[in-house]
Amino acid sequence: MSVSTTFNLNLPEFLIAEVFDGIARLDCYLDEVELTVHPRSGIPLRLFRDTLHSVLYQSLEEPLRLTRQSTLKKAPLNPSEFQAVVNQLGSTFIGISGVHRFLKYLRVPEPPHEIFTLLKEIQRAFPEDGISANETDVLLSETLNYGEIDLHSAIESQLQQAKILTPVPGRETIVIILPYAQVNNPLMWTIIAHEVGHFVEKFHSLGKKILAKVLACPIDQVPEGTELDWIEELISDAVGLRLLGPAYLYSFVSITILQSALGKSSVTHPSDLLRVRMASSELKSTCLTGAPTSTSLTKVILDLFEQKFSFNEKYLGDKLFGGSTIHSHPIESVVELITQELDDLKIGKLSSESLAKAETLALALAKGQPVSALRQERKDLQSKAEAIQTSLATSAPIDDIRKDFFEIRDCMVEKPSTCAEIINAGYIHRYQNVLPQILDGLAAPTIADYVGEHKKTINQVDRLLKVSMQVTEIHKLFL
Repeated sequence: MSVSTTFNLNLPEFLIAEVFDGIARLDCYLDEVELTVHPRSGIPLRLFRDTLHSVLYQSLEEPLRLTRQSTLKKAPLNPSEFQAVVNQLGSTFIGISGVHRFLKYLRVPEPPHEIFTLLKEIQRAFPEDGISANETDVLLSETLNYGEIDLHSAIESQLQQAKILTPVPGRETIVIILPYAQVNNPLMWTIIAHEVGHFVEKFHSLGKKILAKVLACPIDQVPEGTELDWIEELISDAVGLRLLGPAYLYSFVSITILQSALGKSSVTHPSDLLRVRMASSELKSTCLTGAPTSTSLTKVILDLFEQKFSFNEKYLGDKLFGGSTIHSHPIESVVELITQELDDLKIGKLSSESLAKAETLALALAKGQPVSALRQERKDLQSKAEAIQTSLATSAPIDDIRKDFFEIRDCMVEKPSTCAEIINAGYIHRYQNVLPQILDGLAAPTIADYVGEHKKTINQVDRLLKVSMQVTEIHKLFL
């Protein structure tokens, strides 16, 4: 795949495409709900549609006009225009989040089973039974964010508060929480890996182990608080990156880049800017080697994120206050401790070979083909078959014959792709084809003219990715 085909949207174009896609996803969700809701839900559905079409889509028209004008004149937006565009897009994103909260009043379809296919693949990356064999479930939430909860512990806690102290039978249950509007979007299911990372951290007490090393104290003396919370978030990011590579970074950027505070940390979380920079460093040292398209895409996404932070810093007072530390230790050294702990647990990693495979799979995806397997090159089969015949005739050692046979068999068998490879292929397709198409499509007289067309694209890509994940799981049964 040629690196020259990598998408090259500027920051306003990228933000417009992301926001438009976000509104269209709400619209697609309403289409699905409309098929299942009780007739009395017709009024709220109409109100949702009016909000999307008369308010949120229209709010993109002025940013789009200014950006088009800039592109046609081949002149960058002046500072005031740039500020107006980015501010308007940020406000629209807040509007999307606000509307999403009210989806709780509509009947919600069940999460598709492909979510559980990905969830099980993530769990299988952990050799410990406490994670790989754990019960799992997925819940949908009106909050346009992601989360996790151990329902078993939560119920026990509620019983204790009610002075009912009998322990609840059973074991920890991994429950992942996804936004309604992302229920059919495998590209944004990657956050599941981060949330499972929280269960891994709790199961092995990784945060306390690492902070104990930083503080040079026994693990039972590690204090609760911000430093431990930060380490736990960085551990979960590291798990997401190990298992899903660039796809995890891309999804994280997608849900944070429109926010107004990228440099400011909180009591419980490091800043988004710090987390993106740490992710970049981790990817460069692992799977990006030998994956030219993914490397190029990642650089573009990181540049856009840094540019958005620079905008926030200039116009909104957003600042990254110096080098972040945990108890006077540089974050980088703490991340090294995290990596060592995860290596010791023998947790799986996405390889550069898998990422290169994803780049090839993306070519098929762009043609509308499911990408459940990568066809093997079938070279010299005739000569290999003749060599086996000769070996059999001369009574060659059985181990040599077996080796030659399996070489032929491997050439004839298409090896199933992993969900991680399929989702990374999906992101390559999204960045190289879907987002640029949005800007091309919005060249129509009004935004409304392109909405239906893009919704078809959303449904097609979602379907292709889910079918790919279904078929690759079936494929594994026959190997």
